[in-house]
Amino acid sequence: MSHELSGKKIAFLVAPFGVEHAQLANPWRAVKLAGGNPILVSTGHGPIQAVHRGVRTSETIHVDSIIEELNIGECAALVLPGGLDNSVTLREQPDAIGAVAEFVRAGKSVAAISHGPGILVNAGVLAGKVLTSWPGMEAEIVKAGGIWMDEEVRFCPDHGWMLVTGRSSLGLSSFTKAMVTAFI
Repeated sequence: MSHELSGKKIAFLVAPFGVEHAQLANPWRAVKLAGGNPILVSTGHGPIQAVHRGVRTSETIHVDSIIEELNIGECAALVLPGGLDNSVTLREQPDAIGAVAEFVRAGKSVAAISHGPGILVNAGVLAGKVLTSWPGMEAEIVKAGGIWMDEEVRFCPDHGWMLVTGRSSLGLSSFTKAMVTAFI
């Protein structure tokens, strides 16, 4: 086990339903293996229901904190896993959007994959940022001031905060490696 993230608290923000299981589980495992302390944050108490390609999995996962109770100052970084339903739900939650914007204002690193960057669109933080995402999101990212690239993984350290984005689960291994590197 390596210790690049030794003791760093990394928040994973998800909706109660619809997070893509692999896009939560693989980065979570990578943070733990790097010595970090991942915490699952959602909009409500109780377990969350993950999906695999949009289909409900048998696994539910318990939430560590609700967004209203999260102390962002204690967190080193934020992860926004994908899943269409996950992203749509979080984009409609003012507390979630506000927390994402607060992470960015604090200069903290953010990693988002697949539909996860949609939450950044609603938070209004993409002006001038270069990123990738699920290909169907290109137009809204550009409209929000971002520069969309069709790449597996993209780093963007511009404008006072590090953004790491991944296109889809097909590049999940590359995304998790990039995420850990960015969070060091």
